[in-house]
Amino acid sequence: MGYTVLEPMKRRIQAPLKRNASIVSPEENMSAGGEHSAPSGQSAGVSSGWPILLAAGLIVLATMIAYSNSFRCAFVFDDVSDIVNNRSIRRLWPIRDVFVVERDGRSVLHSRPVVNLSLAVNHAIGGLKPFAYHVTNLLVHVLAGLTLFGIVRRTLLLPSLGGRFAAAATSLALAVALIWALHPLQTQAVTYVTQRYESMMGLFYLLAIYAVVRCGTSAHAGRWAV
Repeated sequence: MGYTVLEPMKRRIQAPLKRNASIVSPEENMSAGGEHSAPSGQSAGVSSGWPILLAAGLIVLATMIAYSNSFRCAFVFDDVSDIVNNRSIRRLWPIRDVFVVERDGRSVLHSRPVVNLSLAVNHAIGGLKPFAYHVTNLLVHVLAGLTLFGIVRRTLLLPSLGGRFAAAATSLALAVALIWALHPLQTQAVTYVTQRYESMMGLFYLLAIYAVVRCGTSAHAGRWAV
């Protein structure tokens, strides 16, 4: 009786899992020698690593050149309260002091503990010299640009779009990433140190989207679901 009731539910749960298991990315299909090969345009777009490396290198180089003059910028506006006068970033140990701040006589968790930890690392490296803080902001922005490149490229290689865009996936993803990374609207998030709150949030958001794309196309979806 119990088996009769549970069997339909079991089949409904297993059905999507079987469908997901049948979705294999072009790289995994080729490396496993699968008999179902990817379309020629998609195979060429994925198997050749040099265009991807060159595109990634161009994103890094262009972004660093565009914002290299920010290294000389001084602390401004909220930088004074969040960095110069922020006692919680003066030391990395005990780590509790970085994550917990005193407010109105009470110990409370810092509203942005991950960013505060990054500021503490910068302080440990260079004290209150702005250079290290600006370098970190730029690295966060570069990583976000590379992640966006990966999202667009992987999306264009999906079966629903691969037939039309696979051959140009890397070039289109490069164009999108460069426009985003070099657009003047991004200037404040890179050159204004405490705007790291927004840039790190954007990086984590993009990383989550990239993980979703990989989770839906990889035979090892569990690795990306984590």
